[in-house]
This record gives sequence, C-alpha cells and structure tokens, in this order.
Amino acid sequence: MGYKNATFSFDLNGYHFIILTTDIREDLGENDGGIYKTQCMSEKEIDWLKEDLAKNRLLCIIFTHFGLAEDKQIGNYWFEKNPEDGLMNNRQDVKEIIKSDDNVIAVFSGHQHWTKQLKEDGKNYYVVGSLTDNIDMLGIPDGIYLEVELTDRNVKIIEKHIKVEDKNATRNNK
Repeated sequence: MGYKNATFSFDLNGYHFIILTTDIREDLGENDGGIYKTQCMSEKEIDWLKEDLAKNRLLCIIFTHFGLAEDKQIGNYWFEKNPEDGLMNNRQDVKEIIKSDDNVIAVFSGHQHWTKQLKEDGKNYYVVGSLTDNIDMLGIPDGIYLEVELTDRNVKIIEKHIKVEDKNATRNNK
C-alpha cells in the first residue's frame, strides 16, 4: 500500500481513520508466547498516536488487532481463563490518549473471537468476531464481519455473516 509504517492514518469522506499496529518484542522467544510477542504498542507508536490526534480535526475511527476495552471475557472459549491474553498489554496508555480526544467516535478490534460492544469513558469499543475461526468449535467458520454506517457522530453497526457451507453436509449429500 506504500506506507512506510504499519501504524498510519488517512482521511476519507470527512472522517479520519487510524490503523494501530503493535510492536514486535524481540526479547520474547517462541516459548514466551508466539503472537503475544506483538501484544503492545511501542512508545514511538504511542507518541505518534498523540501527535496524529492532536493535528486531526475530523471525526475519528481507530482500528487495532488486540482489544483495548476492559473485558472479563466470561464465556469466551479462548480467553475466559486468561482475559489479559485477548487485550493489548499497554492499553491503559493508549486509552488515556483516546479518552481525551473528542473526535474519536469508535474503536474497532478483533483477536477476542467474539462480537460485542463495550463503552468506556464515553467511547464506543467494538470487538469483531472471527471471519475464519469458530467460537463454538463445530468446524464451520463464523464468517463474521460488521457493516458500519457513519452519519456524523452516529455509528450504526450491523453484524453480518458470510454463509459458509458445512463440509460434512456437502460430503453426505454426494
């Protein structure tokens, strides 16, 4: 896409969009947690976020992989026993920046493998379920995506599902 950094922003149709990336912690080995090596934002990226939001005058939507909103994840197949594993490690630093910016109207994340809306400090946090995994372990991807409609400060969310054919049903019908 031509971006020099994986954390970046752009303006589109009167809105400011921010894509936040996490840092790769080279001090952690594979035995320390694989994907969790990327569970925090670097100080450089956090400083960039502060500067970017300070310059922005448009309504803003933020996207990140790991969850930022506090979620006990009770009933979550993947993270109920270790809710911190579904959330960004240094999310408090990031949320302090977000909550002080009146232009931020929504924050979207994934990783937690379920879909829900959480509200903190007057900000809406939307967690998007998995497109390819399944939370009920039936072997059929959830196929979840969100249709988002923006009208000024109003964020309308419609949960959608890609229809995925059951492989077992297809095999049995042949």
